[in-house]
Amino acid sequence: MDSLNTAFLIVTMTIVSYTIFLIRKRSQLLREFERLNPE
Repeated sequence: MDSLNTAFLIVTMTIVSYTIFLIRKRSQLLREFERLNPE
């Protein structure tokens, strides 16, 4: 049970960090896109 909790925690942390990484990358791409195409 303890090892299962540890594995679940590692998976959760990996998913969270990957999601944050994707959000930052997407916002950076959006910012560059807006700079290239000013309205």
